[in-house]
Amino acid sequence: MTVVIESADLVTLCPHCDAPLGEVHARTVTARGGTSFGFGKRYIYACPSCRKALGISHRKGFWAG
Repeated sequence: MTVVIESADLVTLCPHCDAPLGEVHARTVTARGGTSFGFGKRYIYACPSCRKALGISHRKGFWAG
């Protein structure tokens, strides 16, 4: 069994430059041609120090679950 312990003093670090991540920059990803994706939204997250990508997420619309 894995136990999750919430820690208010946890400081996450960028896996690329090891800078503390007090904030993360995000922007909406668009499809080729400048149109948005038809279902849901996609975001890319980046380190504010080195600007390298941390990950890409997909958020479904309220009707998709």
